[in-house]
Amino acid sequence: MASIAELKKNFKKLLEENNLAQSYIFFGHESAPEKLAFAKELANFFENKKLEIGERVLSDALFLDARSGDGGIDVVRAAGNFLWQKPVISGKRTLVIVNADRLTLPAQSAILKIAEEPPASALMILIVKDPEALLPAVSALRDEIATRITYWNTRTIEAGERVIKKIILCGGSVNMAGLPEYLAETLGI
Repeated sequence: MASIAELKKNFKKLLEENNLAQSYIFFGHESAPEKLAFAKELANFFENKKLEIGERVLSDALFLDARSGDGGIDVVRAAGNFLWQKPVISGKRTLVIVNADRLTLPAQSAILKIAEEPPASALMILIVKDPEALLPAVSALRDEIATRITYWNTRTIEAGERVIKKIILCGGSVNMAGLPEYLAETLGI
């Protein structure tokens, strides 16, 4: 889990290199307000070219809080429609969902579908305290990988062979930045 300073440093480099992914998960119990503030800075950067919180309302950014009733499937579908619209001012349509771990299960599935096949101009940021609560499908994937690693490692250690130290992800959901880090952290790989 990166500190806010590390997060900003990494994103500045990504912005300089024009190498942003289309979706990110910011997770951890501490500093959720700071992560939201940074997401607002990013959204402002796309419209005003300044990595700071701006004073004017952003045309190409939508901020939702799943804790305040914005966690249902209808809201997520509307957010998906927002992302599919052409940006008005910037090159990106930015969707930030705070407390995304509180989305309903149908809403979480809809967000995953958007993350699998996002519009080219989309930037999606999910801010969660506990990634374990976000999308049982992601947790199920982690559990399945953990089961396979445990199985393989118990067999290979007995035979004196190598153990699994790295996994390679492929498929549409791999584009969700934060997923590899989440899996690395929770699996210890």
